[in-house]
Amino acid sequence: GTWDQVSPLFDASARGASAIASRPAAERTLHAQPCRGAMAALARAARGRPSVLRASRGTAGARPPAVTRGATSLTVAQRARALLPAHWRDVDFRRTDRPPLCADRLAGTFVEALLPPDEKAAAEAASERDVEADIAGSHAAFIDRMVLDAVGRRVRQVVFLGSGFDSRAYRMDLPPQLKVLEVDEGPVLEAKQEILDSAGERARCIVRRVTASERFGDEAELPLEAVTAAMDVQRPSLFVLDGLLHTWPRAMHAEALGAVAGLAGSGSRLLAPICGGPAASAEAKVALEAAGWTRVDIVGQAALSRFLHRAPPDAAAQLLVAERGAAQAPGRPPPERTAPGGRGGPVEAAL
Repeated sequence: GTWDQVSPLFDASARGASAIASRPAAERTLHAQPCRGAMAALARAARGRPSVLRASRGTAGARPPAVTRGATSLTVAQRARALLPAHWRDVDFRRTDRPPLCADRLAGTFVEALLPPDEKAAAEAASERDVEADIAGSHAAFIDRMVLDAVGRRVRQVVFLGSGFDSRAYRMDLPPQLKVLEVDEGPVLEAKQEILDSAGERARCIVRRVTASERFGDEAELPLEAVTAAMDVQRPSLFVLDGLLHTWPRAMHAEALGAVAGLAGSGSRLLAPICGGPAASAEAKVALEAAGWTRVDIVGQAALSRFLHRAPPDAAAQLLVAERGAAQAPGRPPPERTAPGGRGGPVEAAL
């Protein structure tokens, strides 16, 4: 299946994670997707109050920047869906009791600029904190490797549906001809760009952003025409739905996944982390297959533990990987940039 084709890449990822752990804390970080308990804690702390924080201009690559009042405003729902995952990436990155699983040096910058202190404190106090951090790290490492695998297969389009505060176009060493398409609600995209500009960050590849309506996150309303215009639907792509199968109503999964399938050229892949345990994963797998996706694999703790030094239990979260049309033949893998100490794995682009 799809997982069997990708899994050999993860030996390097596991080695790279150990090397990342040797870096100073100010140089490490991570990615995840929110699960229900922590999202609820954040919503309770927010009480409907929008965030109006932004990062002030600072040195490129510095973390964190100074935080000042500004014009960027995110709703509670937008923060829970898009910003809380960045918080868990930062939690995993900054743990001192064990090494991180994946590096995302910008996650903490977004959190410091946009997450109000009381909401951050509520998330930190959540009983799911450690599990959320493990979900963040293991799933981030998996997504990193899938992006690199796509590059090695000559795929030149990666589409992040619900891109949130994903920073792979800025932190990974990707080829300049790769196009990364980020789809999210306008305030999320604006806040992200404002902070990246303030930090002096520049993308390593082509980045295109498509603005979705305010019904995107909770009603699965996709800006199909705009996405179609921004990409070549005849070519294979990697689609990443990071957390959307959790926030979208389950009744809308089949229709939304079918719409995504209509954007996918032959040889495309879809990657979707999902919370809720095996039952939720099995239901999402049925929806993917009904939408025309094939070779759907569920990737859980056992598979991830073969390549990573820890992974969340299946009862907490899993990942779905699927293909569209003919399987993509392997290409020459991209040259690996090694982490400090000569250990392999996906690492941040050197600044």
